[in-house]
Amino acid sequence: MPFKVVQTLEGKKYKLFTIPSGWESNNILRYPNKCISKYLKDENSTPTLDWDVIKCKVKRTDVLSYENGEKLVSEMLKHSDTEDDVDNYTQRRRSHNKSLNLNPIAQDMMGNVVLTNRNTDIASSSADLPIELNYNLVYTEDIQANSTNTSQVFSNDTTPLVQDSVSFDISKMFENQKQILDNQATILSQIYQNRQQQLDNNSAIIAQIQSLKNVQNSFIQKVSALSVQMEDAVFQITSSYNQDVQTLNSSKGHVENIPIYEKPVDSAQELDELENQLSDPNNRDCLKNRYSILCSGGKAIDCAYMLVDVMFTRKFICECSWSGGSRGEDLKIPLKGYKHVLSFFWNMVHYWDQEYSLKR
Repeated sequence: MPFKVVQTLEGKKYKLFTIPSGWESNNILRYPNKCISKYLKDENSTPTLDWDVIKCKVKRTDVLSYENGEKLVSEMLKHSDTEDDVDNYTQRRRSHNKSLNLNPIAQDMMGNVVLTNRNTDIASSSADLPIELNYNLVYTEDIQANSTNTSQVFSNDTTPLVQDSVSFDISKMFENQKQILDNQATILSQIYQNRQQQLDNNSAIIAQIQSLKNVQNSFIQKVSALSVQMEDAVFQITSSYNQDVQTLNSSKGHVENIPIYEKPVDSAQELDELENQLSDPNNRDCLKNRYSILCSGGKAIDCAYMLVDVMFTRKFICECSWSGGSRGEDLKIPLKGYKHVLSFFWNMVHYWDQEYSLKR
């Protein structure tokens, strides 16, 4: 990209510059406000938005190098033909107007005509009036053209520069505002993404806590069931040493003489009575013998449901829970405290099905 030689008006003086061709477009010069020497000799440099806007006039184009342009500037400064064409045109126009100003001569001629032809017809005297009007028209047109050209000189020299500067400042202001809005939108978007990520992390943490809670509840249930089995095993071991050896007939008569609670439990008080009866090994064996005929072997789950229906009423079962907790405000009867009842229930189901376990 070659260089150009342009002329600018600074104050009341004209100056010549050698610039890269990309700095000038349509007699508008974009000039850097800093690092001038860095960009001035680079023919490939292009203006940016923060450069100054100056009206100029192109004097030479297609200059091969910056050095050649400076030589041309030096040569042009030595000759007067590089002066502004507008000023030359204005001066020539003024001199031309002075040479065509024939109004005084026309007025003298009209005075002579009036004196010599005073008695002539008005039409004949009025026929000469267009001569003065014609001269006046020529002079008026010249003056108007002169004033128009002069106003165009000032208008072209000053007004576009101000308009370009104002439009450039407004454009720059809008670009800055747009950049600020874009930055704010980016920040808000980043904040929204961070908050959304925090919510997702909180949801994951809540899900993990719920999973741990479920595992804990399952573990508590298994531990409770194992504790019942352990207590029942300890009870059976300790009770086996305290049993008296009796004959079959005497043992049978002894069991039959003991009052056994066979009515289904319907209240907490009846459940306490059943717990006390099952604490006695003899009553426990007697009740086991009576309930053993309820179910056949190999169907532990069915037998368990059947045994629940025999030992408890449906209404009372709805009033019970494992630990006494309830979804409502009223508390329920906790079954985990009745160790003998739970142990007896486990032994009966395991009696019918030896393969029965808590997993089933």
